[in-house]
Amino acid sequence: MIDAQPLWEYPSITCSQAFTLLTFDLTESITPLSCNETVTTVGNPNGVSLWMEWIHETADGQDSLISTGPSTPSSKVIPGLSLQWDRNWKQGVYFFQHNTEEPTTNEVRWGASFSPRDGTIKFSFTKV
Repeated sequence: MIDAQPLWEYPSITCSQAFTLLTFDLTESITPLSCNETVTTVGNPNGVSLWMEWIHETADGQDSLISTGPSTPSSKVIPGLSLQWDRNWKQGVYFFQHNTEEPTTNEVRWGASFSPRDGTIKFSFTKV
């Protein structure tokens, strides 16, 4: 389950670089999307933070970014360092089940799928 949380209220240490789950090109017809990837992590993450970024292309080639995520650009998220969140948004958070054992590897496997028929996005996250 993804839970909406105001992450700026909590201290955060990043365990991986930011990564893209799904990309929607709103200038094209919306089609079903799905992907699965594995991300290398630093330490033992207790959850995954989700946010949306809208990139608006302008005629002069200067892109405009609106983000509900960190107050710094996603490209500047550095594993092992603290992260400040934008106070004007809530972020989605998936919490891993509490586990006192260290994972056998420092990886998280994730999947996402979008159905344009009913507008649902399904997520899966697993420590491996």
